[in-house]
This record gives sequence, structure tokens and C-alpha cells, in this order.
Amino acid sequence: MTLPKSVLSNKVDIMKEREGSRLSRYLRILFGQAKFGFSWTNEDTSFTDGKDIYVIYDVQRPHCRPFDPNEQRIIRKGHAIHERGHLEYDCITDYSDWLAQNRSMNQAEWMANEKYPITWLQFFGNVLMDARMELLTMTEKPSSEEYIDFVNYEWTFGIREEGVGKDPIHDFRCCFMSRSYGMTPVTDWLPDAVDLVDSVDTLIAQARREISTESCLEVALQIMKRVWPDLLEWMKKAGKEPGDFEYNDHHQSANWGSKQEVENNAKRALAILASTPAPKEPSDKKPDFSKMLRLEEKQHEKEEQEVDAEMAPYQERTEGVEIQLSAGSTTSEVDLGAYYRSDLSRYEQTYQSIRRHIDPTARMLSGLLKPISDKKRAKQREGSIQIGRAWRADLLSDPNVFERIKKGTPAKEARILLQTDISGSTQTPDFQGSRRIDEMRRASALIIEACEKAGIPIAAYGFTELDLHDGRKYRNKIFPFKPFGQFGTREKGLIGGMEPEVGNRDTVALQWSVNELLKYREDIRLLIMLSDGQPCFASGEDKDTMRNIVIEAEKKGIDVLCLYIGPRDTRSIQTVQHMYPGRSIIVEKNLTRDLTTHVQRIIRSRK
Repeated sequence: MTLPKSVLSNKVDIMKEREGSRLSRYLRILFGQAKFGFSWTNEDTSFTDGKDIYVIYDVQRPHCRPFDPNEQRIIRKGHAIHERGHLEYDCITDYSDWLAQNRSMNQAEWMANEKYPITWLQFFGNVLMDARMELLTMTEKPSSEEYIDFVNYEWTFGIREEGVGKDPIHDFRCCFMSRSYGMTPVTDWLPDAVDLVDSVDTLIAQARREISTESCLEVALQIMKRVWPDLLEWMKKAGKEPGDFEYNDHHQSANWGSKQEVENNAKRALAILASTPAPKEPSDKKPDFSKMLRLEEKQHEKEEQEVDAEMAPYQERTEGVEIQLSAGSTTSEVDLGAYYRSDLSRYEQTYQSIRRHIDPTARMLSGLLKPISDKKRAKQREGSIQIGRAWRADLLSDPNVFERIKKGTPAKEARILLQTDISGSTQTPDFQGSRRIDEMRRASALIIEACEKAGIPIAAYGFTELDLHDGRKYRNKIFPFKPFGQFGTREKGLIGGMEPEVGNRDTVALQWSVNELLKYREDIRLLIMLSDGQPCFASGEDKDTMRNIVIEAEKKGIDVLCLYIGPRDTRSIQTVQHMYPGRSIIVEKNLTRDLTTHVQRIIRSRK
């Protein structure tokens, strides 16, 4: 067979997912715990629909300079702050009503300075809404200022200096936006364009500090009435029609904002502005973003290291496994890599079926960790004889020769590795009617969920043997379903995706698992093998090979249990009991009870 591509996300996708989660948490901390959703979008720009915010991930644009990865993350963060700010301080119905009242397709109304083309209304309305919202956001949340500034300087305009000094309409729009956003001027703007912006400078400052979206837009209309005759004259000289200008409005189709709530939010910010100097006014000096970029670079390096560590257990690799035989030893190769099936919904169904058993199993497994206190014996003749005191019984007639105190043990640390047979034979129905693989999935989910609840590190793997038809016949395959320290939707999906594959080589899987646990130093290291009791052996291997691996493992401090989910005939059961001497659990109806018995034995033996 040809092994299908792994369902595992690549590094880029994981970094993207983690960045989104981090941004969502950041916004909740910055703006409070009001509920909203966060998603990446492929639209032209970021937006909000009133409940959720949608941030573009690919921020690189043809009209912008190239951005490095650190700059792109800063821009995305600035977009996220911007859209969340609209939810905080704006009522979009005010904007929709304003557009409806003042738009027109009638050129006579344009020339009379009574109503306006929709794209020009959108330009003035959006710019001043954004400017007001950003000022209020930066006032209440000063840490957001650098991110908002970076987006405005480096992304919003593209390259702000390009195309200046040629067209007064272009320069007016650029100057008007820059003034509204509190940005430094561009020296080569045409004087007439700058003079026109200067004529409404007081109104721009007023719009930025209005109590509501509605009152801000009323000021925007005043600005339009003042500048419109000059804009019409410039358009006439350039041979352009007022309705020919384009503007991409990302607010018009939205429906969000409670009028009273956003005005209350604005009052808080305006009260701060009234009592302190404005934190963001037009400046002659462009902000220095170097510190923010260095911090972002460090954060990204840390994030990459975390993702690399998270992905490491899933990376494809080949390891050698030495198997001791009666006539020497043999070394076999095992291929490790991410599984190619995933089914999160099936895991959720499995979880529901074992949910009520999780707490009892977790309490039982917690016994691996609990300390045992010293115990004073109640009876004089209870406990072990103290040999050093035996002479007193004969010479002094002193019967007190028994140990009075039973010593306890301190708290232990435990680690569990779960290895599941996913060979073709697990397709067979078990005695309860369901497939063996489905019962194994249930057992896996129960043990993993219980360990997570009990705070015991657990890793889960599946093993099989595949003929890849690539010249390397019958490759031993071990798939990491759940590495230590990881248990998210990815891991649950992989466990839910377990399906019967082809062959199996139990000796290699067992020895590899023992070797893996030997890397750790916990007091109790438990290997649980989920098996249907139908092993396949290579030349020179047999049931005794398995038995010897188990015995040698226990000598090295590794406890091995076999959860047997297979045929109930005497021969099969005896085979399992021989391979796992005193360590096999024949799963009937109560896995928790059966598992408890064996784990308690391990606790006693290791403590």
C-alpha cells in the first residue's frame, strides 16, 4: 500500500492557529471579558459583524512595501485591536442611517452641495469613525498605541510618500487621513491640498472627541460641506466625475453596536482625555517601532521553539530496536511518524460513552501518586519480627520483639505509556458485538482522560506493520496519537481516527515502548499494551520472547500491563497470560474495576 499523507497540520498552520488563539486572549484581557468570536479571513481587509471580529491573515498587499514575518504579526494585531475597538465605541446603525440620509446619484444635488456620491460619503465617514475610535482605544488602552500606529504608517496608505505632489485630490485625501489619525505630515503634499485640510482642522479634532458615532458623523458632514466645492473644482480641472472615485467600505454591510453601551464606553475614554493631555495628537516625528519589533521577534522565536517541540514527536524518523532471542539478538527498524487518519467527532462520541467512568478511574490512578503515612500497629504481635530484639524474648522474657511502626512512603511520581495494536485483526467483532478496535478506542480514551484528570503524564501510540511496496516490505510502524504533555483537538482526532491497518509485530512495539519509558526517571513507569492476543512473530521469535521482554522490563523498573480485548477461548487467554505473566487484564464489562486491581498491586510493589 501507499501510505496516505498525514492529517497533521504543518508548522505554518499551527503557528497561525496559535497566533489566533493568542490574539483572542489578548483582546479579552485588553477590552474585558465581553464575549466575541475571533476568526481569520481571506477578505480584502479585516471587519466585524457585530458579534465576532475577522482579521486578514495575509496582510501583504501589492501597493505596500514587503513585510517581514514580525511586521506581519504586528499588523494583524493592529487590525484585531482596531476591529475590537469598533465593537467597544461605535454604533454602526448610525453610520448606515447617515449614508442613507446623505447619499445621492443625482449630479444636481452634488453640485448644490446638498447630497454626495456614496464613495465620498464612505471615505469621510470611515476615516473619522476610525480616527475617533482609535483615539478612544489608545486613551483607555495605551499599550495599543504602537500597534495602531504601525498599521497606519506602514499598511493603511501603502507607501504614503508615493504619488504625492501631482494630484491635489490624492494629496488632500492622504493629508486628511494623516491629520485624522494624528500622523506626521508628508513634506511634498501640494500646498492647496494642505490648506484645504487646515481649513477644517478644528472640525477634525472635534470629530475625534465626539461622544457618539452619530455626532462624529454630523461633524463629518460639516467637513464635507466645507471642502466639497474645492474638491469639485479639482475634479473638473482633472476631467474626473465625482462618482468615479472608489472606496472599499468594510462597515456598510455590518450590523453592530448598542447605542447606549458604546456611548457609556466613550464617556469613560473622554473623561480620561479631559483630565490628561491627549495621548495621540499630530506629531512632526514618526514613531520609533524598533523596540516593538524586537519584542515581537523574541516572542516569535519562543513561539517557534514551542511549536517545534510540539511537532517533534510527530516527525518522521526511523529507530533501531534490539530484540533479545534465545540464540542471541536481532535488531529491527521501526518507522515513526504522524498518523494519516483523524476523526474528532468519533472521539467525542467515544468520550460520551466512557464519561461516567473517568472520575472513578482517575481516583484509582491517583493512588500511584499518593504518599503512605507511617502506621503504628495496634497489636503487639503484629508485623515483622525485629531480629535484633529476638534475644530479649529468651533472656529477659520480653515479648516486644515485633515491629511497632510500619514505615510509609513519600509521594511518588508516575508516567504511563499506552501502546495499542491497530493491526487488521482488530477489525473482528469482540464478544460484545462491536469491533475490537472500537473497544480499544474506548479503553484508550478512558485511560487517557483519567490520567489527564489525575495529573499523570501519559503518551499514547498505535502500532502496525505495513507493506509500502517501496522495496522495504513489512515496515514496522508506530504512530504517536498523543505525546506526553499534549492533549488537544489534534490528539483527540488521531485517537478517534484509529482504524485496523495490516499486520503487527508485537515484540518490536513492546521493546520500543519499554525503551521509551526508560528515558524517564519517575518512581512508577507503567506500560499498558492494548492487544487482541494475536501476535505476529519474526523468525526466532515466539511467546517466550514477549515474556522475557516483560520480565526484563520489570527488573529495570518498568511495570507492564496487557489489556486484552480479544477472543475468549482458553488458548488465546493462556497465550496472553504466558506473554504477560501476572500482568494481563482480561477486559470484561468493568475495565475500571479490573484496572484498579492491577494498579493497586503495582502501587504495593513499588511503594
